[in-house]
Amino acid sequence: MSPTTLAPSTPTQPKPARSAHTVPLGTLPSYMRLLFVTTTHRRGAWLAEAFGTDSAVHVELDEAIGMASGLARLREEAFDAVLVSHEPGLLDALDLAEALRGG
Repeated sequence: MSPTTLAPSTPTQPKPARSAHTVPLGTLPSYMRLLFVTTTHRRGAWLAEAFGTDSAVHVELDEAIGMASGLARLREEAFDAVLVSHEPGLLDALDLAEALRGG
């Protein structure tokens, strides 16, 4: 079985719920909405430029300054992925992940 092939589910194993944005494993969707949680010291212009030069997928990059702002955005909106600029003493990515788990 290749790494991109999923085994069929058995009667004792329920199928996982599929989201509207599910794409085959190993491929990229044509559109992705990302949230970049960062500080005022490291803005996302460089990241937007990097995604802009890659024509494989259209990326909408939203930026949140600080952990509180990032968590608020995640409570209000859906994103395909979250990128966090870990800066010790300013923005701790592990603390943000822990806050996401809590609620």
